[in-house]
Amino acid sequence: MEWHSLRFAIGLSPFLSYFSNYIYLNPSYEHNRLYGNGNQIYEYTQSQVIRYGGEIHTHYQLLRSLKLGLIGEYVYSLQLSGEKEGFTLPFSPPASMILHLKYQRDRIWKLSEPYLSIDLRLVAAQNLIVPPEVPTPGYQVLNLGAGGKIRLRGQLVSVNFQMQNLLHRKYFDHTSYYRLINVPEAGRSFIVNVTVPFSKKTNRNKNQ
Repeated sequence: MEWHSLRFAIGLSPFLSYFSNYIYLNPSYEHNRLYGNGNQIYEYTQSQVIRYGGEIHTHYQLLRSLKLGLIGEYVYSLQLSGEKEGFTLPFSPPASMILHLKYQRDRIWKLSEPYLSIDLRLVAAQNLIVPPEVPTPGYQVLNLGAGGKIRLRGQLVSVNFQMQNLLHRKYFDHTSYYRLINVPEAGRSFIVNVTVPFSKKTNRNKNQ
């Protein structure tokens, strides 16, 4: 479902699903000293499962060159049978939301479509777990971005710069492999993307 006007838009994507024989990897209390994710053993398990949730996205054009946006998502799972009836599914993602602010112009000097953006990612704590999973605290991460396009020797080159985890927060991603071995996600990092298209002009006979 989506509704939009000249300055405002909002969309909602809900879902509901039921599985009579959902198969998943169930974490056990046993460990293997030779291999495995953090030496923990997982067993294939079948259960009746119901899942529901959705995603919402919206944006508002504050000014001609300034846009404010929001994206949120939520997923809930429940086992209706089996050994762990009443629990959720392993590695269930927590509720999350991204607040996005972007400033963009048509042109500044020789740079076309230049932009500056800031994202605030808010992630809730995940306390709905399947034993022996452990809860994961919530976190907030701030990201910056800037970029644009510049013409070099007839080619339009796109340059983008990102600074992720600006405040150098220590946090854990509940759905990550590294969470199993208690290793936090990356700290402050810098990413530069340069996209150079290649094209070749040819003269073709219209009759061919």
